[in-house]
Parts: sequence; structure tokens; C-alpha cells
Amino acid sequence: MGFVDDLELQVDPTARVIHVRSASRLGHRDFGVNRARVESLRAAFAAGSLMNPLESWTEEQRSAYLYRACADAEAGTRARRALRRLAGEAEAQAAIWRAQLTAQGHPAPAPFVPDTRAQIRRVAGRGGSVRAGCAACSPR
Repeated sequence: MGFVDDLELQVDPTARVIHVRSASRLGHRDFGVNRARVESLRAAFAAGSLMNPLESWTEEQRSAYLYRACADAEAGTRARRALRRLAGEAEAQAAIWRAQLTAQGHPAPAPFVPDTRAQIRRVAGRGGSVRAGCAACSPR
């Protein structure tokens, strides 16, 4: 089972603004994933380009890495299963971005290596839990 998110955009050309609403259909929390995706979209609009497939692949891989970190902190709970599913969904999205890269003639990305920030968040989240505010999954 995947987790479905809704994203609504309303363009106001007069005000030169795009109104955004993003929400998870299931559950009460998404651990900042929707916000990160909307921020990525906002930054792409500001830069004049929509999406960079390599950057998107990297973000999805980072999300999977951090979801797994939170799952590790949730031994024996339902949250662990949900977080593992989220990691799987992020990996599936990364596979889509990888396929887009290779279809455009770019080389496939090298295996994912978490950046320093992601590694710090993972270490900070050890021993914590999602309920207690796992540092790996808390908003940036």
C-alpha cells in the first residue's frame, strides 16, 4: 500500500502568485515530506525550471534513508511498518526519476551516499522514536 498525497495549485497571474495546498490522504503526519516536496517545487519555479531529475532522485533517496532511520528507532511498532512502507515508496519514486534520466540520455546516478546533514539527522534520531520526535524525521 502506498501513501497518497494531494497537491492543489492555483495560479493567480495577476498577482504573480501560485497558491498551494498539500495534504496526506491517510494519517495525520507525513514527517515533513509534503512540505519538502512543495518547497522543492517552489524553488524550481523560482529558478525558472520545474524539476531536475538528478536532484529529485537524490531527494527521494534521502527520504528513503531517513524513513529507514525512523523505522529503526520504532522497533516492534506499527509505526515501523508504516515508515518502512514510506521508504519503499520513496525508493519507487527514485526509480522513476532514474528512468527519466536514462531516457533523456544521461548516465544513471551513482549509488546513493547520504550527505553529512542526513547522516547527522540519522545519528541524532537513534534511540528516539517518532512519537518522541525522532530527529531523522522531524521537520527541517
